[in-house]
Amino acid sequence: MRAFNDLLICNPDCVSFTGRLTASEGYTWEAVSGNYSPYQAVTSPTLSNFSAEAVGYGIVIPFPGSFNITAGRRYAFVITIDGAGNPVLLQIDEGSVNSTVAQQLLTSSPSIIGQRKAGATARFATPSASAFLQ
Repeated sequence: MRAFNDLLICNPDCVSFTGRLTASEGYTWEAVSGNYSPYQAVTSPTLSNFSAEAVGYGIVIPFPGSFNITAGRRYAFVITIDGAGNPVLLQIDEGSVNSTVAQQLLTSSPSIIGQRKAGATARFATPSASAFLQ
């Protein structure tokens, strides 16, 4: 399991930042905008109730909901924005852990929309609409 930070923080200029994604089961991933975190072994069959933090900016976005994890599969969580500018968390199935060929995007499960706090002044943008597909 790894995470991709597909966000820039804008207040007013857009800059990259370190994002920290944490699941309620205790797993944590950190990645700078436009980059993946390292892979981490996950033994839980479900990961849920995530929070994403813009480290150093005091912004935390909860993502209530859950994703199923199938043993023997590689996954990536992608934090990006939807067409309305809402932060969303996607789960991407990257294929089998036993595959010796380059991984490619196989399937995407439903996303979880983040809950932004009222009065938040910072907004988010994406550094590249398709960077996480590479």
